Amino acid sequence: MVHNKEERSTDVSFLLDDGTGRVEVKRWIDGQDTFENEQIAALQDGVYVRVHGHLRSFQGKRNIVAFSVRPVTDFNEVTYHFLECIFVHLHNSKANGMAVKGPSISSPNYGNPVGGGAPSQYVTPNMTGVGGSMDECQKRVHSVFEEPSSLSSEVGLHIDDVARRIPGFTKKQVKDAIEFLVNEGLIYSTIDDDHYKSTNG
Repeated sequence: MVHNKEERSTDVSFLLDDGTGRVEVKRWIDGQDTFENEQIAALQDGVYVRVHGHLRSFQGKRNIVAFSVRPVTDFNEVTYHFLECIFVHLHNSKANGMAVKGPSISSPNYGNPVGGGAPSQYVTPNMTGVGGSMDECQKRVHSVFEEPSSLSSEVGLHIDDVARRIPGFTKKQVKDAIEFLVNEGLIYSTIDDDHYKSTNG
């Protein structure tokens, strides 16, 4: 849901509340895309939207640089979002060793950790690539970003560091995998276009 919308000549910013917290969203205005500009202008406080963008962190504060903001036209999306939040919370509670009372939730398509092994994170449907799963290089690259040493790094990992950690793949394959993970919202760029960090960090 949109809150505190502010329009300027170059961008539109607002707080996005998904029911679990709020994050600032900024959408740069492209004078050429009239359809997108009309949709942005029509956004009002209290309207539900779907946002696609890059998660950024600056001085300890997270925000989203959006490249697409669309109003929700089917309220089932909102209901689905809240159900997914409940599922993720229960899954993460179990993965962290917390006892969860109530009926168990299981699905063959959800809750499988990336790279196998003990459950460490929830895998959402859009974490899978074409054909239903990430390819081997994407899985390996993602697992490197999920290592504790990588998660604790403020600046993230350089592309070359990632490539060195997973022998058997070319630098181009690693770059393509990183681009895929960025587009899926699993990692984001930090200090420059060569450093990336997991959104879980």
